[in-house]
Amino acid sequence: MKAQPRRIGVMLGITGFGVFLLAGYFAVQITAKVDLVGVELPDAFDAKEARRKLEVLESARKETQVGYVRLSEAEINSHLSKHYDVYDGKGIKTNDRKLVPGQWNLRKARIDLRSENFSFYTWHVYPIGGKSIEVVWERIGHLDRSDKQWRPQIEFTRIGRQSIPAWMLPRVQAVLEPGDEVLKKELDFLAGVPAIELRNNDLTRRTEVRLYTYAETNVIAKASAPR
Repeated sequence: MKAQPRRIGVMLGITGFGVFLLAGYFAVQITAKVDLVGVELPDAFDAKEARRKLEVLESARKETQVGYVRLSEAEINSHLSKHYDVYDGKGIKTNDRKLVPGQWNLRKARIDLRSENFSFYTWHVYPIGGKSIEVVWERIGHLDRSDKQWRPQIEFTRIGRQSIPAWMLPRVQAVLEPGDEVLKKELDFLAGVPAIELRNNDLTRRTEVRLYTYAETNVIAKASAPR
């Protein structure tokens, strides 16, 4: 009868060790570095161009002019950088924003445009004990139009090298999305644009975003169609 408790103890030990290995595996997977190949990086010139084009768009909409502006991948990434980098009066980056202890902080963001969808990457940093934990959150999705508003619809997510199942996504969002709060203004802006289209540039063949001043019928029909 004494052998049974010992057997149970061995089984519990093996189970505990398996859980430890599994936890270690997931820790390595979610904190893995992500190298973006071919994604256009931000710079001061493109940030200035993006700001100029958005001002042109707003002015044209107020004057009810018909047309659109085109934003390249580099211009979008440069525009987003204002939310997490510190720049001087000449538009030169001088520092990273200070990290707030006890929460996930947005370190940087990148978008990778494709003709039918996009990948959105955000780097989140959690300061702890004088050090920090960093994860890269990838979201793949497309632009969807419903109730006369544009919103990104997420099809797939991954943290580091670890794919996130749909049932776990709400928990991930609850933890990491507060770090995205600084980007909310950009989403609110996009929601109100009459028409948005991902389209390849005729010359470079690189995908760009077209922001229309009017409700372009074909663009809206394509975005509203079932996928």
